[in-house]
Amino acid sequence: MGVIQYTGLKTAAKFLITLLSSMLPALSVLALYFEGDVLKRIGIMICMTFVFAAALTFGTSAKRIEIFAATAA
Repeated sequence: MGVIQYTGLKTAAKFLITLLSSMLPALSVLALYFEGDVLKRIGIMICMTFVFAAALTFGTSAKRIEIFAATAA
């Protein structure tokens, strides 16, 4: 039996995580534009920041300080 290499799968997963991580901040701005209620805007920002941090945590090999810096920016 040979060793199965998942290089294509790994590349596709990296691409999807990169795409998701770059789209989430833009989607949060778009969602905030259409929402008029201030409390809902705050909730949207909290949720989107959490999803962005989770995508970076589980999808990349970034250190905790790098993830903190990305979510704080």
